[in-house]
Amino acid sequence: MFFQLALRAGNEKEEGETADTVGCCSLRVEHIKLHPELDGQEHVVEFDFLGKDSIRYYNKVSVEKLVSAEEMEAAASVAILVQG
Repeated sequence: MFFQLALRAGNEKEEGETADTVGCCSLRVEHIKLHPELDGQEHVVEFDFLGKDSIRYYNKVSVEKLVSAEEMEAAASVAILVQG
């Protein structure tokens, strides 16, 4: 999926770097929204974040449904608790 969406892995931040840029390995819950239906398509994942050189990446992609939105929200809540 990351090749299809043209996402990059990203690098470690240099000391003093303040931009909140991310790549596929550092995406957080706030960068992704799950929609059961959006714009006439089912099971849509919406990406919205700052990528390399602080360029906004925004994309919506329809995916095969593997888990419910409730299951994803529950998993995200657990991930947030674990990260502290």
